[in-house]
Amino acid sequence: MESKARGLGIASLSLGCVSIVFDFIPVISLVCGIVGIVLAVKAAKEIKSGIITAGLVTSIVGTVLSFVVGTCVGLACIASCYSYDYIKDNINDYNYHDDDTFYW
Repeated sequence: MESKARGLGIASLSLGCVSIVFDFIPVISLVCGIVGIVLAVKAAKEIKSGIITAGLVTSIVGTVLSFVVGTCVGLACIASCYSYDYIKDNINDYNYHDDDTFYW
């Protein structure tokens, strides 16, 4: 059983590293991080090892970073939609003058 637990620890560490590296794709990072946490907790119930602890830590860090990056991307998308609508609605107020000439 110790061999299986070490294998789960290595898998957890690998998934945690993948989760951190792929933080620019929040969905992949989140899935890898959560699976890594589950594997590390499962392995930690059997034996205590440094690699299992490292797997748990990297998976948690990757999951948290995934939430942070996902939130930032979501807020940026929302802000760009609102600013686009604002610019689209007010473009004539800023670019055209009384003689219908366009100015930057």
